[in-house]
Amino acid sequence: MAYRWSTYSQQYKISLNLAYPVVIGQLGQIMVSVADSIMVGKFLGTIPLAAISLAVSVLIIPMVFAIGVAYGLTPLVAGADGEENPAAATKYFKNGLV
Repeated sequence: MAYRWSTYSQQYKISLNLAYPVVIGQLGQIMVSVADSIMVGKFLGTIPLAAISLAVSVLIIPMVFAIGVAYGLTPLVAGADGEENPAAATKYFKNGLV
């Protein structure tokens, strides 16, 4: 079966429209990080810049873990909410926080 662009073009357009704000937000985060690094390196020196780089690399580990938990938790809570089962949604949410 041959791939046909026209079959999926509408879905691609919808997905890209949803993705644009996320891409812009990520680019903003990168720009802020670069600006912070430039300012620290220029005004404070190389040792504080190295300290900040080390701190960021250590703090990224729990942040990535929390994002992973949130990604896994979202469909469970949404499914329980869609089934109009607030007790299950609350249970999933509380278990995800622990």
